Amino acid sequence: MFLFCFRLTHSLFLFFFYKGTDAIEGIFLDLSKIKGINLDPRAFTNMSNLRLFKFYVPKFYEIEKLPSMSTEEQLSYSKVQLPNGLDYLPKKLRYLHWDTYPLRTLPSNFKPKNLVELNLRCSKVEQPWEGEKACVPSSIQNFKYLSALSFKGCQSLRSFPSNLHFVCPVTINFSYCVNLIEFPQISGKVTRLYLGQSAIEEVPSSIECLTDLEVLDLRGCKRLKRISTSFCKLRSLVTLILLGCLNLEHFPEILEKMEHLKRIYSDRTPITELPSSFENLPGLEVLFVEDCSKLDNLPDNIGSLEYLYYILAAASAISQLPSSVALSNMLRSLDSSHCKGLESFPRTFLLGLSAMGLLHISDYAVREIPQEIAYLSSLEILYLSGNNFESLPAIIKQMSQLRFIHLEDFNMLQSLPELPLCLKYLHLIDCKMLQSLPVLPFCLESLDLTGCNMLRSLPELPLCLQYLNLEDCNMLRSLPELPLCLQLLTVRNCNRLQSLPEILLCLQELDASVLEKLSKHSPDLQWAPESLKSAAICFEFTNCLKLNGKANNKILADSLLRIRHMAIASLRLGYEMAINEKLSELRGSLIVLPGSEIPDWFSNQSSGSSICIQLPPHSSCRNLIGFAFCAVLDSKKVDSDCFRYFYVSFQFDLEIKTLSETKHVDLGYNSRYIEDLIDSDRVILGFKPCLNVGFPDGYHHTIATFKFFAERKFYKIKRCGLCPVYANPSETKDNTFTINFATEVWKLDDLPSASGTLDVEELELSPKRICRANQINTP
Repeated sequence: MFLFCFRLTHSLFLFFFYKGTDAIEGIFLDLSKIKGINLDPRAFTNMSNLRLFKFYVPKFYEIEKLPSMSTEEQLSYSKVQLPNGLDYLPKKLRYLHWDTYPLRTLPSNFKPKNLVELNLRCSKVEQPWEGEKACVPSSIQNFKYLSALSFKGCQSLRSFPSNLHFVCPVTINFSYCVNLIEFPQISGKVTRLYLGQSAIEEVPSSIECLTDLEVLDLRGCKRLKRISTSFCKLRSLVTLILLGCLNLEHFPEILEKMEHLKRIYSDRTPITELPSSFENLPGLEVLFVEDCSKLDNLPDNIGSLEYLYYILAAASAISQLPSSVALSNMLRSLDSSHCKGLESFPRTFLLGLSAMGLLHISDYAVREIPQEIAYLSSLEILYLSGNNFESLPAIIKQMSQLRFIHLEDFNMLQSLPELPLCLKYLHLIDCKMLQSLPVLPFCLESLDLTGCNMLRSLPELPLCLQYLNLEDCNMLRSLPELPLCLQLLTVRNCNRLQSLPEILLCLQELDASVLEKLSKHSPDLQWAPESLKSAAICFEFTNCLKLNGKANNKILADSLLRIRHMAIASLRLGYEMAINEKLSELRGSLIVLPGSEIPDWFSNQSSGSSICIQLPPHSSCRNLIGFAFCAVLDSKKVDSDCFRYFYVSFQFDLEIKTLSETKHVDLGYNSRYIEDLIDSDRVILGFKPCLNVGFPDGYHHTIATFKFFAERKFYKIKRCGLCPVYANPSETKDNTFTINFATEVWKLDDLPSASGTLDVEELELSPKRICRANQINTP
């Protein structure tokens, strides 16, 4: 027999539940799509063959927020009510999923012996079956097929039957059952047990019967005070989560070997010590004790755990690291940041950690990093913050594996030594005394100099550099030549910066293969994952007061060259992703500058926040690759300084008309946040790619509409401009295109209303600007 699965509308829902039939084997109902209804107690009586049943609130409809809501708030999602109860559920049910189930129990005659999954998330269930709370009918004590059982978010559930046995491996979820006080007395092949945010006070000795348990999640059990030492009988346990158990002061003794336990997360607990019996965890790989404010030491023998590779002890009370840690050949990551009591980093500690890949040291009182750091031959990430280091050891240049250096809040650091050749990320945040940089490694991709307010100049930038942040570099007067690969440049509050670097002349043409490859990608894939979107090239210069006046006039005069340069760079970047099949959306480029004028080369300008233009009615549209756009943002200073950033958004679309049809092409919606600290207008210039639109071969009528939005009401768009951008074959070089900006837009008369072919003579081919009442004409 065919499986009839109805994804019901509201009307179909009512029809099938009042005209039930044994032909129905499956029902799937999205509760967000229907109005509130009341069902008869015998609604399912005639559906004897029903096997699959799902009333659900979809994930995108905030189902993940439901468990943390109050019962009253959950009622707004409970669309199906049973005011007179429920008499019957088919015994053939294999899959029962009913979000916000409205009754306190399931029907007493329901024998779920065939169930594979039972899911009653955020329901009103107080006990699953009628009768004594401590047990269930003997006929259903053994679940032969059940593999998933969820009462997540059932705030009325206070206890669970004690005589249930599970034959198949099963995952059980009682998360957010905030009134569940007793630990479930269950047996069988339970592999995952989730009790997070429940009200249990103790993990009893009876847990030892769950010998197949692999995951025990007790996160956020704020009333939990004790875990029985019988927990060591859980020979299959792999992950133990105690995160946020605010009353758990003692970690249980581990009286027997637990060879499979790999991960312990006990962050934000008041645990005072970890027992020496940790040596009975030979397979432990990850230990999290972050923000354990009463934990002042780690077990002395913790270094003997040969598979332990990650210790996160940030913001704990640890005052000294065990000497045994130095003997670990596997430890790859150690984060002891913000441990206020840890005053030294022993030199001998560094000698044996040859596998260390990440070292995070913050808020130590020491004044130097020992030379022995070079013994960390595998170190890739060095994160130092809030220390009193005056310098880094010169030997750091010999650390060939080091890829990432992050130095933050260094008040004494004035210079850096020569850096490792393979360094890719150099972040120097709030190093307020830093006055100069060494030669930068050739493969550096990211340079962040936020808050280096004594830095006067930059060295030559590496060709591979993609990200450069110069926020609050108050002494910086000029920038070196920017590399072609640069995608994000942030220059904020650089009050002495007087000019921008010269524009490279080498980036003026585009290889034909770039356009050919990019033309195969759809222009309107708006919901693509971020990893499949090409990075937008964005240069932002805000609150750089010296860029006003003559410097700003020079910038605007060069703006066409800058936008052409950034447009070609963004297309090349998209091409590189496309050839690796990692591109689904092509982004453009953006530059934000102080100023209040639209450059003269924008022949189409309008006051206000939107502009419409007509494109030429001939085949040149097929060479269209995008639009240059411009907006002037009028920002009035607001009394409150609670908003540091605001968003400016851009929406683009095309309307293409022929005699036979009208086609709309959505070119996407983009946003950019801009800092707001001074009362100054800003000019926003950008390029929006537009390939593979699919223009008709013949004559057509195409209108391009661009709209600009400011996030807050006290900002407004004063003016905007738009300019089509075309790629035309080079006259001097084969397989190469030049990028041209149209200074005029063709005016097309209304299409003839009669049927038939489009007569070329009916078209006015002389170029005209679009004239509107609020048009700003430029020469």
